[in-house]
Amino acid sequence: MIYFSVCFPKYLKFVYFQIGEQNLAFGLKFKAKGVIIVTEKQLEAIPCGIRRSIEFEMVEGDFKIFKGAWQMEEVSSTWTH
Repeated sequence: MIYFSVCFPKYLKFVYFQIGEQNLAFGLKFKAKGVIIVTEKQLEAIPCGIRRSIEFEMVEGDFKIFKGAWQMEEVSSTWTH
């Protein structure tokens, strides 16, 4: 659940506050919250097509460390191994 977000479209970056909740075994519930910065990197040319990376990092919240990245690649239909 996202409660607010502040977008910086010029920099392909946004900041949001998120609260998440999940049901666990034995009727337990896990709940966490935090402020997360998400940065979308520029397209990058690679030998078989193009790639885009999206990085995220919690800057305030319930976890000591929470960061990572997603990478998406579009492979050219003419590319072969």
